Amino acid sequence: MRAGSGCPGDKAHGPVPHTGCMPKRATPQSWLCDMDGVLVHEGIMVPGADRFVALLAEKGRSFLVLTNNSMFTPRDLCDRLARAGS
Repeated sequence: MRAGSGCPGDKAHGPVPHTGCMPKRATPQSWLCDMDGVLVHEGIMVPGADRFVALLAEKGRSFLVLTNNSMFTPRDLCDRLARAGS
C-alpha cells in the first residue's frame, strides 16, 4: 500500500520505507511445537502448556510435538509428556 492509504504507520520509518499494512493471514490449521523448554522443562509441564494443547484439540487443529533430543524413543517421549501432565 502507498502512503496515505489509511493504514497506521504508512509513512517511512527511518531509513527503510514502510510498505503498508500487513496482509490478512489465514488462521493456522496445524501447529508444530517443540517439546523441551516449550511444553516440558526438566520433567515439569510449562504453565499453560496443557491449556494450549487442549485448545488445539478443542478447535480441531492438528499438531505435532517435535524434539531435537535423540536420546529417547517416541514411546519414551510420550511417557515423559504423560508424566509431566499428571
